[in-house]
Amino acid sequence: MNHDFFTSYLTFCNLDQSECPAIYHRWSCASVVAALLGRAVWIPFGSSTIYPNLYMLLMGPPASKKGTAISVAKGLIKAAGYTRFAADRTSKEAFLKEMRQHEKGTVESIEDLEALVLDTPSETYICAGEFVDFIGQGDTGFMMTLTNLWDNLDDYTHPKITGKDVYVYKPTVNMIGGSTATTFALAFPPEALGSGFMSRVLLIYSDGTGNKVPWPAAPDKDLKVALVERLKEVRLLKGELYFVKEAKVLAGEIYRNCIPVDDARFIHYQERRHINLIKLAMIQAALDLRMEIHEIDVLRANTMLAVAEIRMPKALGEFGASRNSAASNAILQFLRSKTRPQNSGDIWKAVHNDITKMTELTDILTSLCKAEKIQVVKILGKVGYMPVNKVEVEWNGKFLDTSWLTEQEQIK
Repeated sequence: MNHDFFTSYLTFCNLDQSECPAIYHRWSCASVVAALLGRAVWIPFGSSTIYPNLYMLLMGPPASKKGTAISVAKGLIKAAGYTRFAADRTSKEAFLKEMRQHEKGTVESIEDLEALVLDTPSETYICAGEFVDFIGQGDTGFMMTLTNLWDNLDDYTHPKITGKDVYVYKPTVNMIGGSTATTFALAFPPEALGSGFMSRVLLIYSDGTGNKVPWPAAPDKDLKVALVERLKEVRLLKGELYFVKEAKVLAGEIYRNCIPVDDARFIHYQERRHINLIKLAMIQAALDLRMEIHEIDVLRANTMLAVAEIRMPKALGEFGASRNSAASNAILQFLRSKTRPQNSGDIWKAVHNDITKMTELTDILTSLCKAEKIQVVKILGKVGYMPVNKVEVEWNGKFLDTSWLTEQEQIK
């Protein structure tokens, strides 16, 4: 490879001949590398230990190619020999029972399985193109189990499956899934915003590229071989990673000068941002086959987060905001797809299946205007509603490496 792994990976994805957004591909790449590393590398952090596992959801409107990005990345780590994938659909109990590495003797029953004593980390990788299919609708119990497992516990015991506890040794979970704002609302109840799960999940949003590619080109076979070979080398890394002095200082400056997501629904996410920065810096170093983390790793990790965070509020739409959140989200998606103002009649035609009467639409439009999500404008003689594009507070340039980004990903 003539470039760093991420740049080579995006070249492999052939962005000019793809309908899939670059940001989906970049984060899918980070996710599969985190899965490959598992608990093989770590960083001491106070009285705890940080491993590079990540939870993320690729968010966007239907047909924005979330599943495509996940499939491409999954195909590469399968080629590199990784096999620890979770089932496409499962329950909390079945998920825990599958988290095993070595079996003592023959497993012929659930009782045999529950009696297993594991001596290596129990790793699994959730790759779900439609995340709601994996987790189900409103399964808060499963959500809380995944919350606990993100923390890479020494062990985890789940009680009372067929009368006996299920014991999992060093559970290690990575997760990537695809979701729209609508299917997200099916998977999670509104109160999930205040849960530990949402503070651990990275929501990676894109509207889609707008590219129309009727005949996608085949990927570069030689480049695929090079990428797979590097992933095999990454998988052999073992041991403690460490920050060189300059990188540690930079990470501290970023922590103290962080620009929070401009949305109160992400207040709990902000609490774990520094941990996610460390995890991404670990992944950057590992891809370069280094055990030391350099300044460039921290810069690029922060760049990935900064770009994603600008778009995070769009990921949730109006989820958790009001009783009319589904209709409000439909209105916002409709307006974002238009280049000219839309009047209430135009909007009614687009969302009448989500709203029972016109007066309800009027109330929702008024609320969205007060919340500064939409505005009334006049363009080319037409008066109507358009989304509000807020002026974003900008990061200090010394904390970013925007030259590393594709044109699609540039912070604008």
